[in-house]
Amino acid sequence: MLKVLKNARNKGVVAFNKFVLDSKEYASKLFCFYEGEDGKYYNPRNVDNSKYDYEDLISYDCGGKKQVEKAYKLISKTNKYSYTRTAFFIDRDFSLYDNIDDDKIYETPFYSVENFYTDEKVLINILITEFNVNVSNVDYYKIVSDFRERREEFHKHVTNLNAWMYLVREYEKENKSKRFEFAEVKLNKFFKKIQIDKLELKEEICLENIEKIFPDAPKIRREDLKKLVERNNGIDKGKYFRGKNELEFFKSIVNDLRMKNKNNTYFEEKRACVRIDPNSNTLSVFSKYAITTDCLRNYISNVC
Repeated sequence: MLKVLKNARNKGVVAFNKFVLDSKEYASKLFCFYEGEDGKYYNPRNVDNSKYDYEDLISYDCGGKKQVEKAYKLISKTNKYSYTRTAFFIDRDFSLYDNIDDDKIYETPFYSVENFYTDEKVLINILITEFNVNVSNVDYYKIVSDFRERREEFHKHVTNLNAWMYLVREYEKENKSKRFEFAEVKLNKFFKKIQIDKLELKEEICLENIEKIFPDAPKIRREDLKKLVERNNGIDKGKYFRGKNELEFFKSIVNDLRMKNKNNTYFEEKRACVRIDPNSNTLSVFSKYAITTDCLRNYISNVC
């Protein structure tokens, strides 16, 4: 385990060392540094918004935000790479009220890349293309209306959970404590059903139940949680709530629509040739439907 953790902490250095070797042989390429598999979202947009083609991209998986930043620092302090085309992409995560002050690094305006995939517009793109459901169909309006209702209901349910995760990260920073991994914070621990026409909880998502599910996490004060929940009331939750959970919800909705169509339920008429599988390589499958922000287009055109 210690070896795994050490390797994770060194991925930025490993990426830098690979870049040093690659830049000697492929100096005209665009070198892209990602937190993980985010290239599935960014690479098509790098191609669409620059002079580069796919074969001109060389990507590095740095494993995490701090490792992308580490690779950037190592490259930026070396003058010989000042004319080499590089691009660095990180998630904002829980830094809702501040952002990185460096135009050489692209930081998502939302929580993470996954939040680009979960907008209502993305669902509409999928409905029109994959389900052949458009504005001339009764199903279109029913699905969009139900999605809005379920999404609002979902956000109400997970408000405490998102505030709790934020406060856990704040606690870790203040106390320099071991990082609690959110990989196990999955919706199936809290929800029995996530469907286009129904959400069903296992139990209320309150502080007591969250701590019961994750007893090893730092203890959060109830009054701090309440204050943060109140503070977050006015934010766009689809943009600033944890992206992996947002994508879990979105995948469940699309998968439910797929199964309802297969079983000839919910839809006015069965749609032919619906083959999209939201559970398989999700970032790639949904990538062409995900939104692209103007700030991303501007970043790519500037660095490329």
